[in-house]
Order: sequence, then C-alpha cells, then structure tokens
Amino acid sequence: MKRYMPWVVMPFLTLLGCDSDDPSNPADTTDTTGGDTSRPDTSGPDTVTPGVSALTGVNTNVTVTAPTPNAGCSAGEVDTGNHGAKYPWGGLTAAGTTYTCNQCPTGLQDFQGSFRAHGFGADMTTPDYDKGADASNDDADLLFIDGNTFYYKLYDKQTNTTDEARGWFFCSQKPENNGEHLFWVVTDGIQGVPQDGDIKRTDVILSQGADRKLISYFDALTGQTNVQIGYCKIGTSSGGKSCNNPFE
Repeated sequence: MKRYMPWVVMPFLTLLGCDSDDPSNPADTTDTTGGDTSRPDTSGPDTVTPGVSALTGVNTNVTVTAPTPNAGCSAGEVDTGNHGAKYPWGGLTAAGTTYTCNQCPTGLQDFQGSFRAHGFGADMTTPDYDKGADASNDDADLLFIDGNTFYYKLYDKQTNTTDEARGWFFCSQKPENNGEHLFWVVTDGIQGVPQDGDIKRTDVILSQGADRKLISYFDALTGQTNVQIGYCKIGTSSGGKSCNNPFE
C-alpha cells in the first residue's frame, strides 16, 4: 500500500506499518503532548542574509508584511537565535484561524540538518535503522531543515514514485493555538502529491537528543488523530546501524 506524504492535509493510510484508524496502535495517539516544550535560545541576534538555502533550496528573498501580534502572545517566548535560513514571517490564515505570532522565526536550535525517517523494532519504541518509516526497507523518507525552511523527499519503491516538497514552518503560540504546534507551509510542490500552499500541523519531540527526533503528524489542521514518525540524523548510528541517505 502506498504511503502518502505527511504534508498532505488528509487522513493517513499506512505509516509505521499500522493503520492510523486503529486505536490499538501505540503510534496512533491523540493530541496530549501540549506541543513543543523546548526552551527558547536567545544567544544570538536575528540577522540572516536573504537568498536560497543550499540545503533546502528555499528562496527566502521574499517580501511579506509582518502581522500585528495577538495581544495574548508572549514576546518573551520567542526564540531570537539565528539558526539558519529565515523565511520571513508574514502571518498565516488557515482553517479559519489567523496566526500572527511565531515562536521560532529562524527555526529551532535542536532541529537543524539532514534527517531520514526510520522504523521501529517489535516494541514500537527501539529505532531500527534498517527499516523505513513504513516498517520495511523499501522506502526512503528524507527531511532537510535549514533555519525555518525545509525540503522533503520521499521515494516509494512499491509504486516507483518520488514525491518532493519544500517550504517553511512556524511555531504557533497560545492563545492562537493551545497545542503550540508547528505548521509546515509548502511553497514549492516540486512533484507528486503536495501542492503549493498545502499546510501540515505537527508536534516535534526534541528531547530525544540531536541525533533523533520524533515528529507527530496530525491528520488535519484541526483534527486530533496523529501518527508519529521517527527521524535520525544522517551520518549518525545506533546499535551498529547507520542512519544513511538512501539516495546517495
């Protein structure tokens, strides 16, 4: 069964080898995490040179109008560090909600670099780098992060198709989003399923360390059902298994 790209705003089919509608699946949860709990990094000035990111290919040299922040948002929670490429913040309206606040205008300090999705062992907890995110070794699911820009590439061997997308993300804030989730906006649906302007909502669990991340993809901008996918940093290893780039 084809594994659809997580960026598409629609119910998921098969991820981690389980049906997202199966309540017995430990990877299928509801939104109980409260969002990303990482601490802001205020170590550096917010100075970024516009241009095209060499890692993600996103052009950040665009003109937007900065929104007037919601009075309920806290400026003290904004990460002012310079983490890489910066797609300028111009606010966003999606699914009936207008977002004016962004806690990570240049991304998240612990979420930079090249990542590959991986499967899990029988306990659904221990990473298995020999498997892809669909619990087999016949797919390649890559995610590249530079600042607040991303490039995503998925190869599905079963259907011999490759899907790609690039764009930017922002970190929502209360009271505009109680879960304080990340929202990923596609600016360039290169090929396959994602289209320009498609948006996906996620949690990103950063507490697993720099080499491992767990992204919880929600099935809709306002829905609660989600599926978690593990990512490892390319070039690292775990249990003697390499987290490699299958395209190289």
